[in-house]
Amino acid sequence: MKLYKYMPGKRANDFFNNPILRLANPNGLNDPFEFSITQELSRDIENMHKEQGTREEGFRDYIENFMSFGVISLSETYDNLLMWSHYADEHRGAVFEFIIEEGNPGALFLCTNSTPISDSKYFGKVDYRKFRRYQDVISSGMIPEIRRHYIFTKSDEWMYEKEQRFALHYSFADIVKVNRKECENAFHSQAQNYREFESGSGVEVDGEDLWIDIKNSKISAEILKMMWIMTIHMNSFFFKIIDFERVTKIIIGCRNDNESIDQAIKNTKNPGAAGKFYCEGEFIDVLKARQSEERFELDFEEYRGNFLSMFT
Repeated sequence: MKLYKYMPGKRANDFFNNPILRLANPNGLNDPFEFSITQELSRDIENMHKEQGTREEGFRDYIENFMSFGVISLSETYDNLLMWSHYADEHRGAVFEFIIEEGNPGALFLCTNSTPISDSKYFGKVDYRKFRRYQDVISSGMIPEIRRHYIFTKSDEWMYEKEQRFALHYSFADIVKVNRKECENAFHSQAQNYREFESGSGVEVDGEDLWIDIKNSKISAEILKMMWIMTIHMNSFFFKIIDFERVTKIIIGCRNDNESIDQAIKNTKNPGAAGKFYCEGEFIDVLKARQSEERFELDFEEYRGNFLSMFT
């Protein structure tokens, strides 16, 4: 199965050397209804928790069951004008084609770095509809099914996206980028040694940010959870590393200046990308979008390089 990821220009250029996709926190998505349960369901779950424990325990359960999951969104199409406008920097970016194994969609990712959590990984099509209510029986045993419903249900006004998505517990991320100062504050709040952490393995200082390799660093579960819950305040971003062998085609936007992505393809240091899309002076499996002369749609042609494209 072929699915597509729309990217703005700089992110598309960086992807060749740093093939990562963001595991988006639902609080940072452009649809405010993401993972948003109905008021009726919220009351039912609250009543259920009251019978099983305290209100504080119920709130913790809610965070763990519904807000601890992020999504990686892909599309079934690479030629939608709205998608190019909304997610590929108004046609200045690019689209990457991925091969997804239907029996093993997780093979898209290079590695998994944490102990599996029950019902903590999902993949599937988004269900577009008018109403978002979950209509089956509400019980603690049905929480995974309720969660799946709200992760994969969106308004039918988003139908043009033709989205298929991964939904993963944040602990399955490979890398976190976080504001350095806010990370230090988080360590102090947990009485943990920040200086020792920053100077240790798996942590890279990048100006005001830190790039943290979750597997190879000594980041605690408490700090990682804080970064996820407070993602907006801490300016934290969670990422999964992609197996670049799963990338099979690149489509350059019609407004892309060509030069930067041209050089990114040619000069990549990523062993999985080097020589794959450019070899012996020719581009391979790289397309360039063009505006149709007659219709409101895009045409696509083989990309021959930045210099030759100036003469077409």
